[in-house]
Amino acid sequence: MTKMLPDSMESSVEAQTIDTWITGHAEFTPHKAALIFNGRETTYGELRKKIASQSEYLSGELGLKRGDRIAWYGKNSDEQIILLFAAARLGLMLVPLNWRLAADELNYVLSDAGVRVLFHDTTFEADLPRVTRELDGIVQTRINLKSSAQTTQQMELGRITDPLLLVYTSGTTGRPKGAVITQQA
Repeated sequence: MTKMLPDSMESSVEAQTIDTWITGHAEFTPHKAALIFNGRETTYGELRKKIASQSEYLSGELGLKRGDRIAWYGKNSDEQIILLFAAARLGLMLVPLNWRLAADELNYVLSDAGVRVLFHDTTFEADLPRVTRELDGIVQTRINLKSSAQTTQQMELGRITDPLLLVYTSGTTGRPKGAVITQQA
């Protein structure tokens, strides 16, 4: 691996994750639009709060820890972006699912990736029983931006070197394979 930073800077950057991009913008331009989706505008200040709330939900209520895998089953949305940055903050791996795949293919990806929690949008809710069949213990839920988690212990935070995405590729032969992308990438 190529070293990108001088030794003196490496330890301070090591603890940061890509969600610091949002917190940094929120400090300097909290009222500036960060996301515009389906006519909804989310400012950097609002986005920072939503990422924090989702992080508390993931860590507190769902008990997820650094290295755990979560999946998104839905189309592109602002919720998916919030989930991505919350996953980065905690060092979780997000597995974005291709909603065009058949239920058997999605089931394989979820099983192979070892996904603990499947987040979904309402568009695909009816498909969930077929997609998650025979996957014991997988939690199916929606994004929760109003977390009631009262975190009594410090959340374990991720690192810039942590894997962030586990993206399944299609191949010409055999089953899809997961490609890992780190936050650093």
